[in-house]
Amino acid sequence: MENISTINKKIKLLRSDSIYSSLKPDIKSSLLALGSRYNFSYQELRQLTEISADFSMWQEK
Repeated sequence: MENISTINKKIKLLRSDSIYSSLKPDIKSSLLALGSRYNFSYQELRQLTEISADFSMWQEK
């Protein structure tokens, strides 16, 4: 199991991402919850961030 420090590092990197910053707060919290629950890598979190931004632009749910 991954330690808290590693998870916090991924979250800190993600929060400095411009695409992540453009997302609504509820989407951000969902991404962080999923990342913690399923132990996603930073790259996987970044991909989910991009997909979420695309859905937001297309006004999809």
